[in-house]
Amino acid sequence: MQGSIFGVGLLLIILISGCVSPPTENIYLDTKELASTEIRDKKDLAKESNDSKDKDTAFLEQGFKALAEGNHISAVQFFQRHSRKNDTSAADWEASIAIAYVSMLPGSPFYDMKAVRMSYMQLSAGSIDDSSVNSQVILMRDALEAFVSLHRQVTDLERDNELLEENLAKRESALRRLRELTLGQQREVAQ
Repeated sequence: MQGSIFGVGLLLIILISGCVSPPTENIYLDTKELASTEIRDKKDLAKESNDSKDKDTAFLEQGFKALAEGNHISAVQFFQRHSRKNDTSAADWEASIAIAYVSMLPGSPFYDMKAVRMSYMQLSAGSIDDSSVNSQVILMRDALEAFVSLHRQVTDLERDNELLEENLAKRESALRRLRELTLGQQREVAQ
């Protein structure tokens, strides 16, 4: 009886250990095959990552293309889609900068320098990591900064020019009066 219980226990242990032990097929895998499998897995992950990144920037890239073709309305629509699709602060910032850029172009139906200045001031007040946004958008931001600065300088120069024109008009008027007085006195003396 004890022998049969011992035999059944041994049989159970053998059966259970057979279920738990690792399969023997994988023991003899070639290390080169294992390394190539890991490399393929890494490449697949990198490809999937790039595909998702491409999908995230597809509307942004289409907006750049439309802008290069001179289609400002489509470009703005693509930039807005980029912001809605990605729903991140970086995507919102990218879209806002791109739309402000389109608004600064004189040939654009959205041309409005006051709106551009206000948008730029709001966008530049916030901080964004340049490495987390598209490099073309960084260039657009830099162009906006230069354009807003130049527009400010032009406005200042126009204001200075108006003041100089007013001063010149006053001086010309004073010179005319002075000539009239001088010529009037000379005529009186000559007579």
